[in-house]
Amino acid sequence: MWVQDRIVNLMKKYENKCFVICPIGAEGSKTREKSNMVYSNIVKPALADFEYDPIRADQVNESGIITSQIIQYISNSPLLIADLTDKNPNVFYELAIRHMIKKPCLLIIEKEQSIPFDVASSRVIQYDFTIEGGLAAIDQIKQIVKSIHSDKTGIDNPISIAFDLARLKESGNPLEERIAEIAENINEIKVSSMLANRKLSAINQISANEYLQEKIEEIESQILYDLKRFVSQALLKIKKQGLSEVEIDRLQDSILIIERKIENFKLEQ
Repeated sequence: MWVQDRIVNLMKKYENKCFVICPIGAEGSKTREKSNMVYSNIVKPALADFEYDPIRADQVNESGIITSQIIQYISNSPLLIADLTDKNPNVFYELAIRHMIKKPCLLIIEKEQSIPFDVASSRVIQYDFTIEGGLAAIDQIKQIVKSIHSDKTGIDNPISIAFDLARLKESGNPLEERIAEIAENINEIKVSSMLANRKLSAINQISANEYLQEKIEEIESQILYDLKRFVSQALLKIKKQGLSEVEIDRLQDSILIIERKIENFKLEQ
């Protein structure tokens, strides 16, 4: 009974919390001033419609080891927002913890800063401190939160995808190994195209950017056609081979992974 009460109290403690990980800096520093502006003028207004209660590490006023408390908030909060600005090592350490447990997180970064390669395949919202830039970031955060609430297929991130693909590669099943290979190729193409687009946009080569986008759309169109055909063939193979329920479940899980990759590829271009 004591354990059950403790679990219930723990769930209530983090209910509706949105933990915000960001570069905080010392009191009075420029880093702290920027962090406060983003927190007060972008994060809080964006979450107001969803009844989330945002909290940062410097606002955790509880007894005990602060690192342990932060990890508890990272692990148990229903939503997490990570500000990648200035590539703060603590932020990336904490983001990796969140990715490991495969819970919803939303990434933001100050405009004009480069998006780190390891999260290049994820959607990252860019913000600035103009009225227009702030409002645009608020609107994008709202859209992603709505998407998180409506998405029932699960939360994917670079770490969870890597583990899923490793499981497929080591399964000893040729079909699953082939799915893993295709999924990796999709991710490489997606990351390369996104990085190329960002570089071209940064130097304002509009015509070159449009040409590249057209070529990317041609390639992804062919890839998506091939993948859908491959998934259909896999399903037929499952039915014909008379596999056990366990084998069917494993293959269907594998196919779900590739279908998610297809949808993410289409949505993020």
